[in-house]
Amino acid sequence: VGSMAVVQFVTGRGESQIYDESNQLLSGYTYLTSGRFTVGVEQPPLVKLLWALAIAALRPSPPPQHIAVEDPWPAGREFLYRNRVPADAMLMAGRSCAIAIAVLLGVAIAFWGRRFGNPRGALWAVLLYALDPNFLAHGRYMKNDVAATLLIFVGAMTWGAYLRRPSRKLLWLSGVVLGLAVAAKFSGLILLPIFAVLFAIRRWQERRGFERGACLRPLAGVAVISCVVVFAVYGFEMGRLG
Repeated sequence: VGSMAVVQFVTGRGESQIYDESNQLLSGYTYLTSGRFTVGVEQPPLVKLLWALAIAALRPSPPPQHIAVEDPWPAGREFLYRNRVPADAMLMAGRSCAIAIAVLLGVAIAFWGRRFGNPRGALWAVLLYALDPNFLAHGRYMKNDVAATLLIFVGAMTWGAYLRRPSRKLLWLSGVVLGLAVAAKFSGLILLPIFAVLFAIRRWQERRGFERGACLRPLAGVAVISCVVVFAVYGFEMGRLG
């Protein structure tokens, strides 16, 4: 995983922005500085806030005053390339954060493989991940895909831990991770059917019935907790975005 991070960092330094990295930066930094999520609302703001925090220490110029919500791409390019902070510096600050997320995903895979397999199995799992062209290519860019993958994977891990040893702490943790996954990318909602399927499998393994109350309570609990987390990421703001 360390070698993957080095390759991503070295290659990322020599590349200009991909299509929507400037929009990701503008969206997150606008939300960070204004407290309102009004730019690039097609995907949730959690990961965009990470990019914004990464460049905040560089003290870039404020975002443009008038941004067309329907078409923020020109404003994103202006923010990145006509700023008092060089574009390369902002790109690498954000990309370093993205690479750290890719490394965390590798660590999570290693932990999962070691916990439920053996050191050799964990090593192979991490090796396959680190050599995967998709993660090698995209893990260095300011995109929300790898972060969503990390949170979906961790969500499945925490829910599996809850099913093996049910506790209020693990139930809350599963709900929080589910909420963070949805706040990273809307495809994080895939965890809801995954949770339901894993729950059904566990009940079957334990030769337990499918009483409505016993089945619905934990699933409803994680759903409610996740909704609160998503609401918090959006700043508890009510009303139409944009």
